[in-house]
Amino acid sequence: MPYDAKTIMWQFSFPLSLSEAKELSAKGAKAMKEEACRRLKWHDPIPQILAATLEADITGYPVYDRKLFDPILLQEKENITLIGDAAHPMSPFKGQGANQAILDALALARKISVTCDKNPNWRESGVRKSILNKFEEEMAKRSATKVIDSAKAAQLLHSKVVLHEGNEPRGRWLSGF
Repeated sequence: MPYDAKTIMWQFSFPLSLSEAKELSAKGAKAMKEEACRRLKWHDPIPQILAATLEADITGYPVYDRKLFDPILLQEKENITLIGDAAHPMSPFKGQGANQAILDALALARKISVTCDKNPNWRESGVRKSILNKFEEEMAKRSATKVIDSAKAAQLLHSKVVLHEGNEPRGRWLSGF
């Protein structure tokens, strides 16, 4: 996609085991560019774009999904909670990571404000019982579908089914995937 008047930005992802992904990332930009060139022997202008990409402009790192956040994990942590990727990391294939982090922050701020305004004795119960337990339960429920959908999108976008050609909405041929 266009980055500025003279350059474009590209992204390429492919499935690897976590250990293979870490190993490739540790080898640096030159190895990542070589791997992209090896895997992307496609039509013009893909090879030309790869060849023109400076190694100094290449970054790469493993991207993966994790199991769903379980609020019980933090039950014994009185004044600690998690939000965003710390609570529900997900690969970027649905574009929801930053959105969920913003929603987490907003929900937590609201929970603090409402609880402290309505219950002046919230300190007696403690932050965990007064605020965090309910926040984490709601956050986990809200973000779960996004985490699951992101993992499904990663699986789909790294399958051969995305190469299907047709003049039709994807939903028609993706049903049951």
